[in-house]
Amino acid sequence: MQQAGAWLQLTWSAPQTINKLIIYGRPNPLDKIQNAKIILGNGYTATIGEIPIGGAAKEVYFSTATVTWVKFGVLESNAWNAGLAEEAECDGYFIKHFSPEDLWQR
Repeated sequence: MQQAGAWLQLTWSAPQTINKLIIYGRPNPLDKIQNAKIILGNGYTATIGEIPIGGAAKEVYFSTATVTWVKFGVLESNAWNAGLAEEAECDGYFIKHFSPEDLWQR
């Protein structure tokens, strides 16, 4: 069961300059995340609330940061299999997509 405490970290070998994360919840309403947080490699942390289900995007904006990793953490979920359908980071011009199914840390 993946509930509160599940997390995903994206790590790059070279620094990335980003100002937004785009997070997509799973289409299954049973896998809903009620509250989550992000942590950037520069120390920035934000509670981002609920992740929409059904393929809708949640865009999280922050001051431009140059980082080598981004971490997403589940703070609250009653799901048996809480997770994401997709995550992307943006540097203001380009969006880089990541499919996190293989990146969940247990």
